Amino acid sequence: MAPRTLNDSGSANPDMNFRYDASLGAAGGYVFNLSTKGYPTGTFLLSFNVAGDPTPHAVQFSVR
Repeated sequence: MAPRTLNDSGSANPDMNFRYDASLGAAGGYVFNLSTKGYPTGTFLLSFNVAGDPTPHAVQFSVR
């Protein structure tokens, strides 16, 4: 599937940034609520940049 514009799920991250959640494990973690409406079943790769970090990052997710 070709790259596409992300849509957030509701108003959870209207600025299109990940948000920190201290309740995720001992060290906390980051969350991005992504609307998968229109995505077919399969595995996808979300690539993103972090401010101040020159290394590109990616996370794989599946839609069932």
